Amino acid sequence: MASSILPTMVPSVYSRYLSHSSGIRIHTDTIIQDALKSRNSNYHVTATTCDLIKYAKAGNATAQLSSSPVFPHLFYRDYQATIGQIGQINSDKPTNGTLKTTDIFATYNYVWQGHSLIVLVINCQNDLSPAPAKHRTYILSAKSEDNETENDTYSIADSLIQAAGVWDDRSDEEIWVFDKGRCTKDRALWLTLQNATFNDVVLPNGMKEDIIKDTIGFFDARKHYQNLGTPWKVLYKSFSS
Repeated sequence: MASSILPTMVPSVYSRYLSHSSGIRIHTDTIIQDALKSRNSNYHVTATTCDLIKYAKAGNATAQLSSSPVFPHLFYRDYQATIGQIGQINSDKPTNGTLKTTDIFATYNYVWQGHSLIVLVINCQNDLSPAPAKHRTYILSAKSEDNETENDTYSIADSLIQAAGVWDDRSDEEIWVFDKGRCTKDRALWLTLQNATFNDVVLPNGMKEDIIKDTIGFFDARKHYQNLGTPWKVLYKSFSS
């Protein structure tokens, strides 16, 4: 079982992470990869920025947070406002927000398509910029005893990353929002707009009519985009049928 490596792996990895976090942080990813590889010669270590925990929570895999006493779970909790449904914004009973947990240092026993893996999620600072630290995911997969199939073990992690990446790029009941130079998906906003109509939009009549005209014109022109070979859904794929 992949989880059997935790008692020997965790103390070393966590102590180095804690020591590194106490000083000048330049490239956490290098420290973590080196710690994992130096103590786990029987396992492949694959680093990725792909959110495998989100992929598992969607039902594509199982990810169980390790409950080992020698492996602490570092995290923080934040309040996250919930976007109210149309008609509830000015209601006497406003929608309550939720508490969101963000991992700082966590390990999961991960099972995907019958493969047992160890997945670590660690908050990494990889340069001296003031930008917030980013999460890195580390996949530990057992090496095969048969050297002839050594590459197959690597393919497990690669196939998982590929599948999770394709899944995350889709737009299933989500809206793409462009903010601060990047596009992100927002399911809460999608849910909010399901019962909305243009009657809920507060704008000058002339501006609203122009927006309605442009919106209808865009969707009616889908065949024209296809005939011209233009990617009709690049910025509007959450609205496509």
